[in-house]
Amino acid sequence: MIKLTNRLKYIYDLIDEKYIVADIGSDHGYLPLALLMDKKIKEVILTDVNKMPLNSLKENIKKYKFDKDIKIQTRLGNGLEVFEDNEVDIFIIAGMGGILIKDIINKSIDISKSSKKIILQPMNNVDVLRNYLVNNNFNIGSEKIVKEKDKLYQIILIDNTKDVDNNLIQANILSDVLGYKMIIDDDYLLFLDKQKGKYKKILNSINDNKGDKVLNKIEFINKLLDEINRREYDSKRYL
Repeated sequence: MIKLTNRLKYIYDLIDEKYIVADIGSDHGYLPLALLMDKKIKEVILTDVNKMPLNSLKENIKKYKFDKDIKIQTRLGNGLEVFEDNEVDIFIIAGMGGILIKDIINKSIDISKSSKKIILQPMNNVDVLRNYLVNNNFNIGSEKIVKEKDKLYQIILIDNTKDVDNNLIQANILSDVLGYKMIIDDDYLLFLDKQKGKYKKILNSINDNKGDKVLNKIEFINKLLDEINRREYDSKRYL
């Protein structure tokens, strides 16, 4: 049995049908191999831009001794360029920077949109990625903050099977930072508190006449926290 980290386990739980899954920049491959081991998916394609990680993946595949009828492919190539339209049901792009993920999707936008779902876990520049997704008509199905040790990770589920939610266009001043369809739970409240602390530090380091925008962001987060507390949040609600 493969033990997954909190963020990988959350992605694992998002996949609930026997799909063909592609893991982009698969690295160790623990997530897709766990999905196969538990027979949650019917086929997996593991990709990387470098040969060495793919060789390590092949060793892991041998190590876990999968049945011969299990379909596992490895492909050497950049991003989604090694795929054709409608070849994959779910793309997983996790553990990369938000700008790199944006570029990967943008270079193969038709292939991206031919999938049923895309699961993204950017390590940074999440606001840049969100802004790109919304402005290029990707439907954000849900978003989740996942706490792992002392870090907070953001996971975005793109659902291409449903029409774009036009309400996303009517976003607030911090939607790209705080999320459009966040699941509200303790991890999200912790994330809001950290964001507020970050803006307070910025406010203390700049001149008074330049602090209005930052102050507005702090006030917005306070109002958001008040709204969440008033409606007694639960994990099934979205922001």
